[in-house]
Amino acid sequence: MLIDMKIGAANADRFKDAMAMMAAAVKVVTTDGKAGRGGLTVTAACSVCQEPPRLLVCVNTTASAHPVVLENGRLSLNILSEGQEAVAAAFGGQVSPEKRFEIGQWTVDELGQPALEGACARFSCSVHETIRSGTHTIFVCDVHIASGERGSMPLIYFNRSIMTLPQVA
Repeated sequence: MLIDMKIGAANADRFKDAMAMMAAAVKVVTTDGKAGRGGLTVTAACSVCQEPPRLLVCVNTTASAHPVVLENGRLSLNILSEGQEAVAAAFGGQVSPEKRFEIGQWTVDELGQPALEGACARFSCSVHETIRSGTHTIFVCDVHIASGERGSMPLIYFNRSIMTLPQVA
């Protein structure tokens, strides 16, 4: 039996408080191409499928890097390691967009995307499709290059703070 019930949206503050309890790796999305170089810190990124290798990244449409990622159509997803807190802060908005790449050691991968040295993992991607949802664009990306550093420990975002895994346990 179906019950016809109108359910309202969750209170925004309660939603944010609950989401803050969802621990996630700290990631920096970077891009370079015809629209220029840009990047931002994100936590909303995950795998979509293995065949073909695909992941998604959610970016607020008001982020300075949003139009750059959208126009370039390529990005690198860098999973930050412990010791890279300054990179997370810089790409999280504590440093102006034009100075963010001065923090950390950056190289360029085979697709021409900025790749962070010492990251736990890196994924170089082309945008397969975009989906607009509320305040964000979901970038569904084909992964062309993937690499990981065994033994490195990721930075974790939990309860509105960046920490290392031993601090979470």
